[in-house]
Amino acid sequence: MAAAAVEKYQCDLVVLLGDDTEVNPPGWPSLVTAAFTAQPQLLLLLLNDTADPGYPSFPVLRAGEHLRLFSRLLPDCFVNQARLDLGLLQGIAEAVLSLCSSKCPAPAGCDLSLILVVDRAAADISCEQRNWLQQLQCRWLHKVRVRLNGTNAGASATRNRALQESLADYVIMWDDDIRPEPGCLAAYVTAMQQHPQALGFAGPSFVPKCPNSMWACALHMSDCLFFWDVAADWKVAEEIPWAVTANVALVNSAEEFDLRFPKTGGGEDIDYCLRVTGGRLLPVPQVFEGAD
Repeated sequence: MAAAAVEKYQCDLVVLLGDDTEVNPPGWPSLVTAAFTAQPQLLLLLLNDTADPGYPSFPVLRAGEHLRLFSRLLPDCFVNQARLDLGLLQGIAEAVLSLCSSKCPAPAGCDLSLILVVDRAAADISCEQRNWLQQLQCRWLHKVRVRLNGTNAGASATRNRALQESLADYVIMWDDDIRPEPGCLAAYVTAMQQHPQALGFAGPSFVPKCPNSMWACALHMSDCLFFWDVAADWKVAEEIPWAVTANVALVNSAEEFDLRFPKTGGGEDIDYCLRVTGGRLLPVPQVFEGAD
């Protein structure tokens, strides 16, 4: 629709707004036009999102210059949590299973297992990927359970499937785009043993800083990552109210993720942590990981 507006009606300025968005004050388009007129070199103007200040939810583009620089107005699609990277999955599996082996036994009184849920349509999983997943489960029988959704059910439904199968006292949640560092699981287990009454623990997730990547720089300039690594240096209080589900350990309860949140994720982690722990997670700085 945005592309049609530019091509058919020769619109110079374009902004995408959801049907649940209220923009103030009345007459705001004239304010936007005035800003671009006053600054001819201005290519993009960010509207203030009161629901998430600092995050560029509604950028206004100067369409002509944008097309000249990037050849197209917007990507054909926006992809979130839609890949299946065997290398990343293997790293997560090895981190868990290293504590299940005789060479590196789990701490006393601890039994570890892995539930790996693949949230992809069956047709989108290649033969190589299927074979690897099957070999992983066969190699670690009784320690690894591989589940295929058969469709793209979304982040909340996928986590719920794993929760419904788990009989563990604590559930450690890791996403498929993280790289756990050595000792992560041991640090979580130690924290659980030292604080048996705690309902949840959180470790920091560090998103790489790549000066040559506009995407990475934009993420770090916004405020959307401030809670990813907050467990590394939490000064506000002894407890964290919530944590991203890329790296969190919570007591296994009857609570599940609310399916009303977006399938791609967003907000369901806050809601779930608050319901399970009452906003009281202990930070475990030793459990750190990198996110791709």
